[in-house]
Amino acid sequence: MKKYLSVLIIIISMGMAQDITNKLGGNTASETYEITDSNDNVLMKVQGDGPVTITGLVTMQSFMCLDDGSQSVNTGDTINPTTSYMKVTPVAPTHITLSTTTAISNGSEVGQVLFIENQNGSYNLIIPNNANTSLGTDKTLSPYQILHLIWSGTDWVMPNI
Repeated sequence: MKKYLSVLIIIISMGMAQDITNKLGGNTASETYEITDSNDNVLMKVQGDGPVTITGLVTMQSFMCLDDGSQSVNTGDTINPTTSYMKVTPVAPTHITLSTTTAISNGSEVGQVLFIENQNGSYNLIIPNNANTSLGTDKTLSPYQILHLIWSGTDWVMPNI
């Protein structure tokens, strides 16, 4: 268990692919490392230049935090997410409706999570349905409201929570 914890701490504390490889004793950033249980079931995979895959339950003893990004928008603009938590500010002195063709640009991975917050204290942010989105109807975010979306591979979909 101590060995697994050490590897997990190394993974969490690193920012560069080559660092992962060096700290796990590899030679190239494309090497894959597996952490297994006593029955050789894979619990976690780490690729030096790619994603971390965890199989099974993940328990966190603190808050999960998402990096935040920001973007200012005018009527007809598209939100281009750079992080999973986007702070979007309508800049025109009125309510803003995003592009009716592509309100939000494509996600990069199926299952990608996106939270959009309206950062304007006075005006609404309107996200059209059927604009690279599947929302059931246009969604109006009042000041400081947040919309939660998941990328389906073709549209940003609002979970039925």
